[in-house]
Amino acid sequence: MVSGSKSHLLIYAILCCLIFGSLFWDTFAQAEYETQQILIIPWGEQSGCLSTAFNTSDYYVFPPSPWAIYNDSVIVIADRANDGSRLISLASDGSQLGQLQFYGSSVPFPRDMAFSTSGLLALGYEEELFILNSELTLLESSIISIPDAYVDHICRSDHGTWWVIFHTYRYSEDEIFLLKYLVELNEDGSLDEPLLIYDGETGQGTSGAVFVTPDGELKNRITDKYGYSYHITNDDPGENLNKYDTQEIEVFEHHLQSDPGWTEFDYTVTGSHFLVSWLGNFYTLRGTDAGAVLMKYDLNDPPVCSLFIVTPMPYRGPSPAEIEFDATGSYDPDPCDELTFEWDFDGDHIYGEPVDDAYTGPPDNPTHSYTEDYTGIVNLKLTDNHGAESYCSVTVEVDII
Repeated sequence: MVSGSKSHLLIYAILCCLIFGSLFWDTFAQAEYETQQILIIPWGEQSGCLSTAFNTSDYYVFPPSPWAIYNDSVIVIADRANDGSRLISLASDGSQLGQLQFYGSSVPFPRDMAFSTSGLLALGYEEELFILNSELTLLESSIISIPDAYVDHICRSDHGTWWVIFHTYRYSEDEIFLLKYLVELNEDGSLDEPLLIYDGETGQGTSGAVFVTPDGELKNRITDKYGYSYHITNDDPGENLNKYDTQEIEVFEHHLQSDPGWTEFDYTVTGSHFLVSWLGNFYTLRGTDAGAVLMKYDLNDPPVCSLFIVTPMPYRGPSPAEIEFDATGSYDPDPCDELTFEWDFDGDHIYGEPVDDAYTGPPDNPTHSYTEDYTGIVNLKLTDNHGAESYCSVTVEVDII
């Protein structure tokens, strides 16, 4: 409960801040990511290698699509070997777990594939779905048919199953209408009741859905658990992965060609050599002279910097002028990250000077003493434990009388 005198002071402070510009604060955030090389898969025809038919003399890679998925412990790659396309599965240490030749087997080259929570692999092609283990062995009774349908996408659910988007057609006199369905594929090979998500005859539903979050929400872009979406482009200066917040504001852009050791890929329509996970990490599998390198990028969200002045502005009074600042509204989107607050109270962009930037109180709600007149900027720098930084500032006006 705010007393009458305090509420009047608060209203006065807000009005003064608006009049003198003290409440206006500038925010800048620098996105960071950490990289980790998972493994290098050498070129060659031996077991566990990637076929030399997978690249050319210039080490351009022409992958089929989708050509790789990864679940933090197993990577499955669709490899174009000399004796026909195949799947190979590798552990995170590079050892081969299994291999499946498409030609001569009952499993066709997949339209899409995804891991379940337990590590089983679901493949889809036209009207058939297949379930395999990490050694790429087809499980018994795992070939599921959806008659007169075409599998579009397979995504992991959040309770040990898969979401499958498939389409079919309705024929009416001289017209053909597209129908899209969402169905849940269980690990025992059973299918739940399909849900119609788009009816081309009525135009109702979601025609552009290409991705399903683990909790079953339809998306037209890959979306992580924080609501950030990812979009892959082939625009200049090359292949990029862009990250957007829930308001569709771009918060991160990654240029793959800037990676050390990058060797150009031939452009693919889907950009499927980017592997984006539900958790918000993304991976690349890129061709180098040594082989195909699997890299993990931890997309660390920078802190959100919020700052305003508690003490009414402008201040006119005796020395020292005790000016209180409030940055308690600052936070990090990653709840496990820790924030470091560094202050610059004299506007010289040098943070934490022993005298000029000294304060009392907690680092997110400090009070700084001014003994001389000062009209200018106060800066706050936030740094998380991954090194990502954000900045914000306010303007103070101190007149010592």
